[in-house]
Amino acid sequence: MPKNINNSCVFHKQVFQNSFKKEIENDFKIDYLGKLGIDKRARRYLGIQVERRTDRFILHNSDLIDKILATAKKYTLPKEQVPMKDIRLSSDDCPKTEDEKKRMASRPFRQLLGQVGFLCLTTRLDCSYGYKELSRFSNNHGDKHFQALLSLVGYIKETRDTHRMHIVRGGGMRMRAWCDAD
Repeated sequence: MPKNINNSCVFHKQVFQNSFKKEIENDFKIDYLGKLGIDKRARRYLGIQVERRTDRFILHNSDLIDKILATAKKYTLPKEQVPMKDIRLSSDDCPKTEDEKKRMASRPFRQLLGQVGFLCLTTRLDCSYGYKELSRFSNNHGDKHFQALLSLVGYIKETRDTHRMHIVRGGGMRMRAWCDAD
């Protein structure tokens, strides 16, 4: 491709971007924070931490995981290797008396569950099944449900720095995933 055609394409792209930006600024306040994942002020996007490498973006929520662990700090978290063990949670495990319900209401079940839910929606899809099962009991949870939630938080703690989402350049539209079927 001749050099002047390539320069023309870049020029038209820049003109389009500038006109689009001006049109949006008529209705909204825009702050330019820099290049995503590179500039210090542009290391977060919609609550997700972004690291940029030469060939990929790495998305994670280490700060949110730290908040989850701070919420659960007074409880003993088991070291888990899987998001949810093969246990069956049921309504039979829910509190029946008012005293049991008051005791369970003092625990941060819904707060932890909400934080884990945001984590599942953004970067930790591996926890989605456990979150779905636990959210069935968000209005009436018992000791077994709370212990299962603490196990999920324990798994998140153990995998905090290893389970991150990678968006690779040149990967096309192929999705690759790994699973241990045991």
